[in-house]
Amino acid sequence: MIRGWGWASGSLVLSGGLLIGIAACASGPDAPPASGGDVVAEALAEARAEGAGPEQVHALQAAEASGTVSLEAAREAARRTVSCMVDAGLQAEYSEQTLAGGLVVPGYLVASSDGDESDVQDAAIDSCVTRESLWINKVLQLQPTSVQQREDFANRQEGVLRACLEENGVQTDPEADGVDLANLASDAMRDGQGSFDCLHEAGIDAW
Repeated sequence: MIRGWGWASGSLVLSGGLLIGIAACASGPDAPPASGGDVVAEALAEARAEGAGPEQVHALQAAEASGTVSLEAAREAARRTVSCMVDAGLQAEYSEQTLAGGLVVPGYLVASSDGDESDVQDAAIDSCVTRESLWINKVLQLQPTSVQQREDFANRQEGVLRACLEENGVQTDPEADGVDLANLASDAMRDGQGSFDCLHEAGIDAW
């Protein structure tokens, strides 16, 4: 069985990377946009408090100085995660996923069994992720440039989102843009208004 990381909302088969569903929160009418420095500072504080390794902390400190996590820094963190897993006896390899909006998310593929050893393997995987890449990956996806990529893609998919929502009985505001409609689609899924998935219909794989 191939075990990957996953979005906060669920696991993602054949993929590596902690995928953060954040646009619905970040785009609310009363929510001020987060700066790159704010995102990094929060991640750095969490990382120090929750067991990140020295190389991840160092990378976050460098990101705090520049205000952003670079793709190469995220790649290096993912490769360290893979090395950690291999050292722990797991079968793992580096992998990347490109999201619909164009954001590249470095991560890993790791094979784990369904037997008695699965809990031990899962603990080893989680330990390596926490040590080497959890917060680097988080900043990569939460920093303003990445959020903007997702929002730009959602706005390009406005027509698809609107058609899907209205076909499924969800009234939309004529003035709503794609981001508004993506948030509405996310709310509909979370609130159990129906079995439809307009985000998927629009090709939005991270929201």
